[in-house]
Amino acid sequence: MLPVVEKDGRSTVRQTLAYGLLLIPVTLLPYRQHMAGVVYLIGAAMLGGIYFYFATRLGAERLPPSSAQSKKNARDLLRVSVLYLPLLFALMMLNVA
Repeated sequence: MLPVVEKDGRSTVRQTLAYGLLLIPVTLLPYRQHMAGVVYLIGAAMLGGIYFYFATRLGAERLPPSSAQSKKNARDLLRVSVLYLPLLFALMMLNVA
């Protein structure tokens, strides 16, 4: 969990977007290293895109963190982040190079 630095939450959104964007190439490394196959590559790219979509949606509306829609978007991003890693590992187990 990130500390509250700004009242409007802009720094949290910036960090979420930056980490979400960096997450995509990092999760594609197992394919590049020949540790996983093409199914993993496609699945990891799709999961990264979904994660980044929800992170973008959180920041795109520029709502105050206390608004109901902002809280809903943050909860949706949390759900996606909780599912992301187990699904990524499942893809890796199912599609070994």
